[in-house]
Amino acid sequence: MRRIGFSRGESRRRSRIEATTALVDAFDAAPAAALPIGGVRLGWAPAGLGKELEIAYTFGGHRWAGIVMGVGHLPVHRLAGVTFRARATPAVRLHVVLEEREGAKFLATTLLSSAEPRPVEMALDRFRPAGADLGRPINTRRLRVIILVADTFSTNLQPGEEGKFWLDDLALQLTPLGDEASRMPPQNGAPQLNIGPRGGQ
Repeated sequence: MRRIGFSRGESRRRSRIEATTALVDAFDAAPAAALPIGGVRLGWAPAGLGKELEIAYTFGGHRWAGIVMGVGHLPVHRLAGVTFRARATPAVRLHVVLEEREGAKFLATTLLSSAEPRPVEMALDRFRPAGADLGRPINTRRLRVIILVADTFSTNLQPGEEGKFWLDDLALQLTPLGDEASRMPPQNGAPQLNIGPRGGQ
């Protein structure tokens, strides 16, 4: 698999670290420090006083449609969860994948069923191992990227029709300093996701 490259400088400019939150990207300005997956088209839409990232896809091509973003420059060893705002039309199931440097993936899913922005909160214990790494807990110190992909097979679209979903204020929730060693429970297996830089079929 081709190794994905990111601009560390661009990622740092768009991120912000506070006491228990590390903002990955507010998606207020183009270009986002993200790489597309599955032939998606990225754009921006007004959202309150700012903007949100628009991700458009055509049903009938790649199954997985979304983005991948670097997080290795953030204090991932303190990771407690992932938060963002999202909406979709039509409704679609969104997979959020945390990937370690060696390629091990850990995923959680949520249904985006509203055309209006809704907050999404995913605690770390919702993420389950995928693929060959079943049965071992996530090593947050090794995290390199976060992947957000819609399962287009979960929509009611017909071949050739367009779907869209929108993301805003993607952030990592952090444990207080000194507490990060106490929160990695054993995790059970999850279905394998074959997601590469170009998206799986």
